[in-house]
This record gives sequence, structure tokens and C-alpha cells, in this order.
Amino acid sequence: MICPGRQRVSIRACGKLRSGGSGTRGFVLIELLVVIAILAVVAVGAVFSALESADAKPWNTASGLEQAIRFAQDEMLYTGRIFGVAFAEGSWGLLRFRPGVRDWVPVAPEHPFSAGHWPGTMTARLRIEGRSVVLRSSLKETDRPDVFLLPDGRISAFEFQLSTSDGRIASCGIDPDSGFDCGTGR
Repeated sequence: MICPGRQRVSIRACGKLRSGGSGTRGFVLIELLVVIAILAVVAVGAVFSALESADAKPWNTASGLEQAIRFAQDEMLYTGRIFGVAFAEGSWGLLRFRPGVRDWVPVAPEHPFSAGHWPGTMTARLRIEGRSVVLRSSLKETDRPDVFLLPDGRISAFEFQLSTSDGRIASCGIDPDSGFDCGTGR
């Protein structure tokens, strides 16, 4: 047999020449099934990841609060500014004390640690110095923080807890033994 543009060769050799010399002409069925199975596993993982919304993750809000408090503590060490945290229904906000006019103002909203929010499906509980506190309806009515962060590194005693209907819990607060801490529970 003569392959196009080639010398006389066997039929088998002609097939190898046409397919690039490897002897295979495409994917084997098992290879296609393996690729499809891998894509299916990745797709299922992506769907379940997307379905688990912030409603199911009280730790995200508690972690944001922890980062804001740690940022404020560092900022106080370097600048001497005094910070506080105010809580309202569905949100918390970081406040800064202005000594010249003796009032509290929200940290600039473009700052990554200025505020945090949680969905209405979560239940929030705030205790300050061992007493339950009713959360404000909005941070807009805030003229002072609930929790004070003092320049010497101390934080007023508080416990903030978020929980979901399925029993997930995250909390931040002052532990007498270890100081400020955030954690999760079930």
C-alpha cells in the first residue's frame, strides 16, 4: 500500500504514519470515563461549597471581630488612639475615640476591619461584665462602644456569641485565664 506522500509500506505502518506515529487514534473509552468522573467530583464539591452560605458559618463573623480587635490593639500600641466595639442587631462596628472633642466616631468604612455583619438567621447574645445586654437596633444610633479597648492592652470584660438553628456556635470574649479569645463549638 502507498500512503499519501510516502513510499510503499504496510497497512499497519500507514496507520501509524497518519496518526503521528504513536499507534493510537484518540481516547480510549476508559480514559473518557475517568475524566468525566473527575469533573463530576469537582462539580459536586463546588455545588456543596456554594450551598454552605454565611448563614451556616458564625465563625466568619467571630473571626472578623477578632481581627478587628487585634488590629485595634496593635494600632493603639503605635498611635495611642483608643478604640471600642459597638454591637447592634445584625452587626458590630469598630469606633475610635477623638480626645479633642471627647466623642466616638466609626472607623472609616473603607478600612477592612471597620465593621462586620451576620445574617438574621443567626442569634446573637452579648454579655458585658457578666450582664446580658440588649443590642441596639442599628449602629447609627451609637454614641459610645459597648466594649472598650484601652491603651494599656486591657479590654473590658465581655462575651459575644453567635449561634445558628442547627447548633453551630462561635464566641469571642475575655477569658480570665487566657485573655481575649475567639472560638467555636457545637
